[in-house]
Amino acid sequence: MNRVDCLLLLLLLAMSLNKTTFGKVYRHDIHSKLLKHHRIWRGMSSNTGNNYGGWLLYIKNNNDASIVCGASYYSPLLVITSANCIHPYTYDTNMSVEPTARSKNSEDYFSLIDTIYFPPGFKYLDQYMDIALVRLVKPIKGKLLEFISLCDRPLPDNTKLMSVGWGFDSMDVQPMSLEPTNSSVIVQNLKQCLATYTNSISSGTIFCATQPPDKRNCRYDGGCPVVYKNKLCGIVSWGPLCRDTRYPSLYTNITIMRSWIKDIEGKVLSREQVKRRN
Repeated sequence: MNRVDCLLLLLLLAMSLNKTTFGKVYRHDIHSKLLKHHRIWRGMSSNTGNNYGGWLLYIKNNNDASIVCGASYYSPLLVITSANCIHPYTYDTNMSVEPTARSKNSEDYFSLIDTIYFPPGFKYLDQYMDIALVRLVKPIKGKLLEFISLCDRPLPDNTKLMSVGWGFDSMDVQPMSLEPTNSSVIVQNLKQCLATYTNSISSGTIFCATQPPDKRNCRYDGGCPVVYKNKLCGIVSWGPLCRDTRYPSLYTNITIMRSWIKDIEGKVLSREQVKRRN
């Protein structure tokens, strides 16, 4: 598939995400003072339609309208994604974050990026601390939008998780989906997982999961979420994509990175409070 074909597919995806989707409708748009617990995703049963909840976002490069990363809405001004995925665009001023859950007349439901926070131990193309927090210029509007809570305990081996994505990182397998879809992945013993890789993997902040045997069910887009019991437990990191599903996939472990996320959240909230007082 050549670059023109890829861009055409990405444009079709962006157009499809502007369609009306249906979900739980809140009374008000999200604003910077909104308390997270008022808009926490409670699971598929609490939301209808195909949007998986209003917390599923994507990051777009407006220079060519391409979708570059999946993301999760964590708080009014903070979005969680993969550091490796967003790092090449750190200084690109023409990036936006947009929702997958849209209602009518929602063309302006997006936000530009203010700041990208990387953990101090992150190194580009390495799996260690492969997570980034994106601070938005303003909250993303939308009465369908909500936040996802974080995993707070380790995932036992053989736990079944829901992986969500479009397949835009895996177009060598098949064309990407125009709507987000999900598949099941199973947590694998970390030691056994790492033994399958010939190259050294920085294992301090990751967990592994087996991929679906059928490549067409593989969902492995950078920054996209992995969910367990309605909580964000992992984000897609660097790995084999979907070319060979015999290899396990690598995910940043949210439980391990939870304290760093909370620390950045506290700093952002403090700065917002100072701005309001001034």
